[in-house]
Amino acid sequence: MITYAYASGAIGAMIGLIQMCKHNIRPEHLYGGISITALTLFYSLIISECILRPAARRIETEIERKRTEIPNEILSGLNQERESLSCEKISPAEKPCGV
Repeated sequence: MITYAYASGAIGAMIGLIQMCKHNIRPEHLYGGISITALTLFYSLIISECILRPAARRIETEIERKRTEIPNEILSGLNQERESLSCEKISPAEKPCGV
């Protein structure tokens, strides 16, 4: 998404440059192209750095948290299951698990 924001800024800059060169390089026609070029670059930077990059970081940290949390839950569930199965097979006098 961030690269799309940068690309849209570059496309806007190209459109502004084309508008500047379309006319016979008269100063009154240059200002419109310069303003389009500057605004599209500015908006693409604002969108990519202030909105998309923080959102991407938040999503990455959430994915990493889930990636470590789910295997830990599975392993703890397997350990409990193994412990309960091992306690059922041993006679009541020999149970080490305190059940």
